[in-house]
Amino acid sequence: IKSLVDGEFNNKFADIALRRGNIELEYISTIDKKFRDMLLPQERALRALKYYNEAKYAITKRMELYDYYGDASVAASIDNAIAKAKQYIKSSPRKKSTFQFIEDALRDNIRFEGKFKLTVTKLSDEKYKLIFSRLDDRERIVPNGMLVSIPELDVCTHRTKLCVYAEALSEDEIKCGSYIFDHIEQDNLYYEDKLVFFAGSLGIFSVYR
Repeated sequence: IKSLVDGEFNNKFADIALRRGNIELEYISTIDKKFRDMLLPQERALRALKYYNEAKYAITKRMELYDYYGDASVAASIDNAIAKAKQYIKSSPRKKSTFQFIEDALRDNIRFEGKFKLTVTKLSDEKYKLIFSRLDDRERIVPNGMLVSIPELDVCTHRTKLCVYAEALSEDEIKCGSYIFDHIEQDNLYYEDKLVFFAGSLGIFSVYR
């Protein structure tokens, strides 16, 4: 995933991500039929869709920049796989009641060395806007530095900022301002092992591209 986060496309990431997605999708066929209507198949399908969307993004960029034999066939296989995965997904919610909705997308970016910035703005008594962005060594925002890969929204692309709207979960005061962080653990944002922001105090998240 590091190559995709860093915007490097002259590699086999698309092919590998396609195979990883196939593994997730193939697992669904092993689930007992009486459990097929439960959430397990959808969760697996969403994992597969995340891999497939990343593969689609990577192969599209690779075809734009390079001319490799067989890439058109790989792209077609990815499109077919995406269609199969979506058959198991009953809905694509724009809202989710935990930080986990965007935490996985942030972890994709933050698992490698780097610093990130969160800016929190209060919109009303219970509503807040959160903007996440990637920083360079001089703490400047990196253009298109955020890989936004969220299967629930069927999106995978690079953005300069990831904008999130949230509602307060409790009456605890949420401090507005800007926070630099380099680590995420259980809804907490840390910088050099120091807690800087607790996202668990925010309940309903709506993610906008």
